[in-house]
Amino acid sequence: MRVGQLARRALGPTFPVAGAAYRRVFVDIRNVANALPELPPGSTLLDVGIGDGAITNAILDRQPDLEVIGIDTAPEIGGMLRPDLRDHVELHPATSVAELAASRTLAISAAFLSDVLHHVPGDARAGLIADVLSAFGGAPRQLIVKEIIPQGPRSRAAFWVDRNISGDRGAKAIGPTELVSLVRSVWPTAQVQTTDLQQVDYPNYCLIFREA
Repeated sequence: MRVGQLARRALGPTFPVAGAAYRRVFVDIRNVANALPELPPGSTLLDVGIGDGAITNAILDRQPDLEVIGIDTAPEIGGMLRPDLRDHVELHPATSVAELAASRTLAISAAFLSDVLHHVPGDARAGLIADVLSAFGGAPRQLIVKEIIPQGPRSRAAFWVDRNISGDRGAKAIGPTELVSLVRSVWPTAQVQTTDLQQVDYPNYCLIFREA
């Protein structure tokens, strides 16, 4: 069992409070939520790698008319979703994007990946991006990616935690330039919009990719 899982089990009902304090060391989830573009009321956001759902809470606080499809390959997800927001979130644990898209038509307006790609092996990243883009079907695509710049003590601490506490020994950062190259290797015409996340919460950054 990973150290992070042991901590969750040992802290029991107090884990959400401890986890929120721990997370703030590395990222302010309110800043991440603010980096997302405003989507029309009633839009659906595909949250790829939703994890415990803490960032989803912040997104729905800022955009309460959104619906969220949360997907993750982990078997237990959404543990920190607030009860008052739970009706806005459809959870799919232990499921890949390709599996979900093959099972149904996804009427989504945007897809969001937060700290997902640095957990994906380098040779599998383009395939994941391709799967996410395919999930839009024929609808206009909008891809939002939050990641960590591989520079500075806060970044080094975050990846130390990923490797030694979360248990992902293969975690490897992807910087903004590499991210743009990765997305354009699959989606050559993608237009890129930067956000101010890097300025307000370094080394976190967020890029938005849209149709030309």
